[in-house]
Amino acid sequence: RDLHSFPTRRSSDLDLEMILAVVIMNFVLRLIGNQTGKKGATVCRLVMNTIKYLSLASFVGLSLYCLGMDKTTLLAALSILSLAVSLGSQSLIADIIAGISIIMEGVFDVGDYVEIGSHTGKVLEIGVRTTRILCAGNDIMIIGNKEIQTVINKSRRSTVFNIRLRLRSDYPVELISELLARELPAIGEKNS
Repeated sequence: RDLHSFPTRRSSDLDLEMILAVVIMNFVLRLIGNQTGKKGATVCRLVMNTIKYLSLASFVGLSLYCLGMDKTTLLAALSILSLAVSLGSQSLIADIIAGISIIMEGVFDVGDYVEIGSHTGKVLEIGVRTTRILCAGNDIMIIGNKEIQTVINKSRRSTVFNIRLRLRSDYPVELISELLARELPAIGEKNS
């Protein structure tokens, strides 16, 4: 039999299958992320973003091929495009590599209270390229991962401080202990 007598798949079938595969992978990765904690959810989000970018590139290439573009021309165009993108995206690649390092080293996690450079706040998201921090005044600071050089993770340290109280000698010790046990956590929350 010659090659033209075999049934071929239409472009729309391939596109539909690709979209369905991405949706299923997104669902599975979200389930895994919900079961594995903060670090697992961050890694799953990183994998999903990578899959989305690769799927988009595959979709564009496949669409051009199905529209009748010659394989050789398509390959040459994609080679030139990939060279241009790689030269222009050195910063992006540095951000991605830094993001992977941050996640794998576990320096800080989503929900930690950190100080990065001159910015202090709660980590909202560690993404592929950026990290989002909720700063004072409910401002969201978006920092490129490659810019994160020094981090102070305030959630993973014990804070020690001294308090001097002047009390009358006839003040009941039990009442003082109860007052401190009740009020110190509230003071700590207020000042963090």
